[in-house]
Amino acid sequence: MSETYSTGFSNNGGVAMLGNPAAADAVQDIDTLVLNKPNAPWRVVVEGAFPTDNSDARTPVDVAVSVYEGGIPLFSANAEMSIQGQSSATDNKKGYKFKFTNPTTGNKLLIKIGDWLPTNKWDIKGYAVDRTLVRDTVSAALWRNIRRTAPFPDNLIAPKHVWDSLQNIDLSMNSSALFSTDGFPVEVWQQDGTFFGLFVWRTSADIPDFLLDEDNRNHIQMQPQHAGHMWDHAFTGADWTISSPKIKKYTDQMDISKAAPDVQAAGTRIMQWCMDVRAGNVDMRSTYPFYINLQSWLDYILFCEVSGSKDSIENNFNMTTWDGMIWHQCAYDMDETWGIMFDTTVETSAPENCGFIMNQNTQSIWAGTNFFQMFYTYFLPELRARWAELRDAGTISYESIAKLVKQQADFIDPAMMERDLAIWPPNGSDVIDYGVTGRNYYTFILDWANRRIAWIDAQWGYSGA
Repeated sequence: MSETYSTGFSNNGGVAMLGNPAAADAVQDIDTLVLNKPNAPWRVVVEGAFPTDNSDARTPVDVAVSVYEGGIPLFSANAEMSIQGQSSATDNKKGYKFKFTNPTTGNKLLIKIGDWLPTNKWDIKGYAVDRTLVRDTVSAALWRNIRRTAPFPDNLIAPKHVWDSLQNIDLSMNSSALFSTDGFPVEVWQQDGTFFGLFVWRTSADIPDFLLDEDNRNHIQMQPQHAGHMWDHAFTGADWTISSPKIKKYTDQMDISKAAPDVQAAGTRIMQWCMDVRAGNVDMRSTYPFYINLQSWLDYILFCEVSGSKDSIENNFNMTTWDGMIWHQCAYDMDETWGIMFDTTVETSAPENCGFIMNQNTQSIWAGTNFFQMFYTYFLPELRARWAELRDAGTISYESIAKLVKQQADFIDPAMMERDLAIWPPNGSDVIDYGVTGRNYYTFILDWANRRIAWIDAQWGYSGA
């Protein structure tokens, strides 16, 4: 690994488009770098001290970053680097966020990789719980594949009227919008030639990836933050992180009743309906069209079932509406999948033993009721029929999932994984609560997926097309 690199902006491996500082247009003070998706592992070299502030402030540090594909330099840039993640912020092996700038012009540096939308914000995820580094990316890809095999126009993920509204801006050419995240494994090095570890270079779930306009008050996205009792009480900002719309002086999980009464009202409306359904005060089948996109919620549930995403009941999903009324589910942050489950053993998290994840009574000291159970009461025929569709299409199959897993694993040099494990040995709660050492290997994931599909087939009587 070379210890020398350019500290100024370079574009040896891509095409740079510099903003015109004299132009009063959308590219002012913004530079863009266009890169191909990698064919070989990226090496990310960081010059400067890594950040240490894991408080809510997440104070960033200034670093210089150079990226290589194998031995070929792609670019160098300045960045603000901060600790990224929620519960992972206290892990030994943390994740980090970069916000890139061009050191030559001082402009914000947008980086477009392949068909992904350009952004200056990128994450490198450490995944202390999933040391294989593949679960989150594989899960996001599978969720997108499930959504994109829905009947038109639900296969667009966002409502058709949202796409149509962009026709006079860019002819609605946003087909690469992820509605979640995507990434690939990379090697991270320090400038002195010290290997820091294996991470995943990942998109950061920017709101453009959801076709959201933060200035549109009806474009609302909110993610529950370990909100164990969220389905049992009226909407409160304390349960959620609001990504859109823009709220003045907003901080995560703050009371928004005065800062954003319109968002408060929209959140109150959907959560009150959920409580009314749960209490039997309204009929779910006759009222759902006024509150949710059913296809989106059914697909989300089936994704969680096949992947064993137990962390997705009161956490780790982006509930999104583009009209302030009809809510959709977007899967997010899925490293606790494919056999990784909190407070379980290898035996209790086995695909045949963990049951239907989204139809479990989660009531406990830290968790209230599980609203997703209502879909098994009112829409079980639709769930079973959709499962059969996805199996018939091959969207959910051992072969399709194994292909996604291999695509990610192929970027990992086994020798570098050995070094990563030596630097960051699984420790503490990663071992005690998640059983990291017993469930983190390639064939474990493949075997778990194969057996899980077979188990769900057996429960719902699917025997093939």
